[in-house]
Amino acid sequence: MKSMNRIPFDKDLYKEALLTAILVGLVGWVVLYIVFGELTTADIYGMLISIPIFAYLLHLLKQF
Repeated sequence: MKSMNRIPFDKDLYKEALLTAILVGLVGWVVLYIVFGELTTADIYGMLISIPIFAYLLHLLKQF
């Protein structure tokens, strides 16, 4: 059985990917506001949950 402490993670690369994900999220919020004219609670919570996950996926793509 593999140990869970072997999950690939590079802190500096994640910070860079997190910045990119935050910028993409902000652009997404602007687009949502332009298209629908409002932001709902679901949009805000959805972005707060998805941005760190998206950043980790970007981090993995940059690693490999």
